[in-house]
Amino acid sequence: MIKTPSDLVTSRQETRSGFIEFALEKNRRSAPYIKSAKVFRHYASQASTPEQLLEIGEIRDPLATAAGLSDKALAYFSDEDIGIAIKELIENFLKPAGEEFVDEVVYRYLLIKGDSLGGSMRNVVGALAQQKLIRTLLSVISIRGITFNWLTNETGAKWNIMPSDDYGIENSLKAMEWTNSNGTRTFAFNLRIPQVGNNVDLCLFDCNSSEYANGRIASKKEAHIMFGELKGGH
Repeated sequence: MIKTPSDLVTSRQETRSGFIEFALEKNRRSAPYIKSAKVFRHYASQASTPEQLLEIGEIRDPLATAAGLSDKALAYFSDEDIGIAIKELIENFLKPAGEEFVDEVVYRYLLIKGDSLGGSMRNVVGALAQQKLIRTLLSVISIRGITFNWLTNETGAKWNIMPSDDYGIENSLKAMEWTNSNGTRTFAFNLRIPQVGNNVDLCLFDCNSSEYANGRIASKKEAHIMFGELKGGH
């Protein structure tokens, strides 16, 4: 129970645990990149010179990545543009690397992919924090013998009654409703609050699932109880 402001301060042990969890998740998500880099190296090693890399059709996409073009950027480049970028890579970086050109191109591929992974991990951190908070809420509700209804983050989804087995619902829960001695409460994630002008991570309303109205309750100030920002941190 939160009684003082200090109760909201994350302890050193909890922070350390969060960093470890994040590191493990990042390692799991990096595995596909490492495997693809190994395959890239296998094909690239067939070339005796940097120029011969252009003759290996299977590695055109990773060559483009090594040239600095992200997956998103590739959608805006023609084949001719991509070819020019790869030739610039060869001329300015692979040729100067001499016999180590294969290592050079693989390292550059991983560098760009790593940047992409870093971007996706920033989203993962927030998602992990939200899942942990939901699981904590579910545990407290379960211990107190409170039933709840919940809404998934799927478009057009309807409210569901409390499942007999709530395993995994933290991965898709958008909002939840329960009733206790204080009345009926609806707790929702990531809603745009007109008074704030942005999306707010945590939103608690004095309303039931019908009044929630797919998030339109956010515009009714009289139903607002609490708003907060969820910080996963890394």
